[in-house]
Amino acid sequence: MNLKIIGLGLFSGDLSLRACGAIKKSDCVILKSEKFKSAKIIKDAFLNKGKGGSDVFFKGGAEFFVLDNFFEEAKDFDDLNERITAFVFKTSKKYKNTVYLTDGSGGGDATAAALIRMGAELIPAASAGVYAVARAMRSAYLEETENKTESKTENVKCGIRNAELPNGNKDISGIGNKKESAECGMQSDAENAESIDESGNAECYIQNTESINESGNAKGGIRKAELPNGNRGGLFSLPAVTEIGAYELKDTECLFPDKRFYFVVKDIDNAFTASDVKLRLSDIYGGAEVFLVYGGGEILKTTLFEIDGQKKSVYDYRTVLVIPPSETTANKVHDMADLYLVMKRLRGRGGCKWDMAQTHQSIAINAIEEAYELVDAIELSDRDKMLEESGDVLLQAVFHAVIAEDEGDFNVYDMLTALCEKLIFRHTHIFGGETAANEKEALAAWEKAKAKEKKYTNMTDKIKSVPNNFPALLRAEKIMKAAAKYGFGYEDEDEAFGKIAEKTAELRTAETPGEQKKKGGEMLLAAAECLRRTGVEPETALKEAVDRAAKRLEFMEAAAEKDGKSFSELTKEEREKYWNSAKAQEKNNI
Repeated sequence: MNLKIIGLGLFSGDLSLRACGAIKKSDCVILKSEKFKSAKIIKDAFLNKGKGGSDVFFKGGAEFFVLDNFFEEAKDFDDLNERITAFVFKTSKKYKNTVYLTDGSGGGDATAAALIRMGAELIPAASAGVYAVARAMRSAYLEETENKTESKTENVKCGIRNAELPNGNKDISGIGNKKESAECGMQSDAENAESIDESGNAECYIQNTESINESGNAKGGIRKAELPNGNRGGLFSLPAVTEIGAYELKDTECLFPDKRFYFVVKDIDNAFTASDVKLRLSDIYGGAEVFLVYGGGEILKTTLFEIDGQKKSVYDYRTVLVIPPSETTANKVHDMADLYLVMKRLRGRGGCKWDMAQTHQSIAINAIEEAYELVDAIELSDRDKMLEESGDVLLQAVFHAVIAEDEGDFNVYDMLTALCEKLIFRHTHIFGGETAANEKEALAAWEKAKAKEKKYTNMTDKIKSVPNNFPALLRAEKIMKAAAKYGFGYEDEDEAFGKIAEKTAELRTAETPGEQKKKGGEMLLAAAECLRRTGVEPETALKEAVDRAAKRLEFMEAAAEKDGKSFSELTKEEREKYWNSAKAQEKNNI
């Protein structure tokens, strides 16, 4: 495929020498839109036939297409991208060398991405996202510098002396002061900008005032400089940036951006798009402070909740949203990464003594307690408690993963990988070749895949897989269910219910405590098996029965006290009366 995609950059003149050479060698030039600010030099060159100094890449006889009419004819952006991609691909087949010019880096364009997947080559240029981040970083620094009220110190030719970098800046390169070109990323105060020479080259980067020589020039290196919270990247490179288009963002099903790095959304061309972006990101970032970079360099500081309420001139194809990085403790909305980092901090150097002392064994009971508290919240339909207890259950899983990581065993990624692989492997009717028309068939497919995964070869393997720490009735149900699949069990309901009567009789005739315990357990096991056969979970059935009994007893005591009677002194007849009243009250509340 003799097609090259060329990023025009952000401004007229951003084209690289390599890009100019590719354009000059081409016999077909396709410009996505002449409205791009960076497209002016291309438009002028081909309209002027290479006159006026534009012959650096103009080639006479080359076909020149501008695709602005596609924007007017398309129903929506999906339709636009499909039309343009098809036209460029089809047209490139007719020529020996075709170039397709789009704004920004080139690779961030949806049509370019589609053509690259078809075999086109990319010649990139400046990224709108990186440029917007640099503008936001510079704006944040200047704002902080202007707000400083401490006394001014002597001018220093080096960039930073005892400077406190603004929160969120990952590094210092490319961050200027009030002049367009700074000798080094930052100056100790705004007035010190005068000490930067015209060359734009810095002699060093960060220096403490103690190391400055008599001439006022710093000798170099980094000494005693306090970088702000949130600096993650190298000192002399721009920070990591996650960049996505506004229209791609809307179609992204799952989004978990790393908040320790910049997040950039391009192509916010109107207030409606801004509103869509706001709604998509608010659950992730809340009302975080953000920057809108627009008009090719103008910058507006606002909040995520307010990005769709700006004046009309703020929005066009060049408008970029920049969300600066933040520390875990400053995030307005937290995610899994925050939970992991909090636990690492609690168990790390200088952390919480209690958290640092815990082991898998010492917190094992916590998982059971939190699980029961979550079940209680679910049964009570208590939304706030469900939210809290679900988090507590999740905490136990992450706690164990962090402990294991500290011990050189598995980590959070291993835990999540094992979980996801299990879900994918066992849902063969979703991710594999199995089919399931209903819930029962889906469960059967799960059990079949699980048996294959666990390598169960017989009934004993299955029974041994049931945890010993399960509640007794739940464990009874699981074991009897496993045995039933291998043909063990009662032939019919009469035999099953008859076993309860048989074990009840044996319990009544048992003479020793040990015999009573044994026969009582067998009676409960028989009852559990009867419930299982009828489709009732024994553990749930007993719990609900105990809950009902507790509520009835509470009602009985309250009713007796209201009548001026002591519950412990009630006669049999009175207790029967209050019990029946409690049952009636229970039915009325259903």
